[in-house]
Amino acid sequence: MTSFLSRIPTDLLVPLILIVVFEMALWFEAAAYYRFAGWYYRNGPAILRERWQTTADAAQIRQAVRVVLDADNLIGRESVDGFNFRQRTASVNSWTRIALRIEEAEHGAALHYEVRPFYSIAPLIIPIPWMIFGASGITGGRIMFSAAAPVFLIFAIYKWIMPWDVARIGRLRSVRRALARYGLRVCECCGYDLFGLTGGLRCPECGRDIAKDLDVC
Repeated sequence: MTSFLSRIPTDLLVPLILIVVFEMALWFEAAAYYRFAGWYYRNGPAILRERWQTTADAAQIRQAVRVVLDADNLIGRESVDGFNFRQRTASVNSWTRIALRIEEAEHGAALHYEVRPFYSIAPLIIPIPWMIFGASGITGGRIMFSAAAPVFLIFAIYKWIMPWDVARIGRLRSVRRALARYGLRVCECCGYDLFGLTGGLRCPECGRDIAKDLDVC
């Protein structure tokens, strides 16, 4: 094994090792994503975080959410502290992971809606040009130039594709509508919690006409 590794050029060996490590991380994350691992859906950087208030207790909220678990092209599974959601495999999406945590609050159960990215693909892409061009003896500026395309792709995913995907999910629209009888009311545009709002026809946060809160912004 040592003699085999010694025959691999150094400029190829390092990125090859990185590729293997990131591939392992990718498969590990994919397994956690598909198995609805609660720790995985709760942890990591959130690209969207909102809090919604209701008038019901946690048990009532759980029961109502169970009825509409698989809705809006999403698949859900109950966890210790709430529910986890992901999009269906056949759906074109950015593999966002959605957590809906439930906790008791002063006026009733509060829901914490959190969306996190599937992020192993980012470090996986970066070393590929290094491995390809390093093996050809091409170094310096050309390697940096070759890395620009995947870096731009990663930027595009996080800047445009993922926000589009999150908007398409509609803040668990079916779940929110099922909980409307428990006082849950959220602005469709900005996600502002409209619980207990009296007077006024516009969202205090974005100014949208809240009388049309069944419409998509």
